[in-house]
Amino acid sequence: MSDYLPYILGSLASGMIGGLIGARRKQVVSGVVWGALLGPVGWIIVVLLPHRGARCPACGGVLGKDGATKCMHCATDLPRPVVSEPAAAPQVHPQVKKPRATMPRPGKARRG
Repeated sequence: MSDYLPYILGSLASGMIGGLIGARRKQVVSGVVWGALLGPVGWIIVVLLPHRGARCPACGGVLGKDGATKCMHCATDLPRPVVSEPAAAPQVHPQVKKPRATMPRPGKARRG
């Protein structure tokens, strides 16, 4: 086991670095996998992967923030995302308490 320990630790470290690189491109899992399998070559692959973030409809540039109102590349006003209203919660009606069946207590006789 101790013979493989440097390889395992190196693979874990490379995977973590690949995950950090992938986080900048919104591809953390791909970064961890490529980094752990191929090391520095995997890091290069992750850098070359396409960015998964939102893009400007006018120039195609990657937007910095999800809630951006203006493109930072071409200064085009971006359309507001359509936000649907949350579904109304179902009305909860108070439950009517049902009368509990009474049972005679032990030791006490019912009088009728």
